[in-house]
Amino acid sequence: MSKNKFEIKREESFNRIMKAGMEKFCEKGYSATSIQEICEHAGYTKGAFYLHFKSKEDFFLKLLEFRSQIRKDWSSPVDEVDQYTSLEEAVFKRINNFLELMERSEQWNTIYMEFYLRRQNKSEIRQVYHKFYMVWIEENTLFIEQLMKKGWISSEKGANVLAERWHALINGVMIHKVLYDVSPDTDELIEMFLKMVR
Repeated sequence: MSKNKFEIKREESFNRIMKAGMEKFCEKGYSATSIQEICEHAGYTKGAFYLHFKSKEDFFLKLLEFRSQIRKDWSSPVDEVDQYTSLEEAVFKRINNFLELMERSEQWNTIYMEFYLRRQNKSEIRQVYHKFYMVWIEENTLFIEQLMKKGWISSEKGANVLAERWHALINGVMIHKVLYDVSPDTDELIEMFLKMVR
């Protein structure tokens, strides 16, 4: 069923406000950015903002979902493994994909942590972040299961356990970059992962 004019305009305003919010948060941080600034940047009134969102916090949570959809453009862990002829090649590509994503999201990673640190006392916020964590674990588990099916790594430790360790390593790299502006060494990351799975 085709969308009517109201639905098209509503979707357009939602996307523009989302994009504006992402840009303003990355520019000033979560706490320093006001709803008014987001609206002005998007070219809408506060009325348009509250048509979509209950509050600034609600907006940010929907922004997390919005970015999650953008992230799905990243190639499937299952599809990408079929392209490679060795464990080293698959791991190299996976890590490069991560580093490219981290580079594009460098400012966003800071905002992501800022919001959580200011709202971690709320159980609903912890649940949202845990949900994203589980999505990442599932993606990594699928990737590692494909490596196991290829016979490139042993299934002795379990794909889920390795996925959790892999995510902890990657998360540490991201935090290290945000706090100290130290870029990770690709070769070292590959070596760490290979040691982890062998």
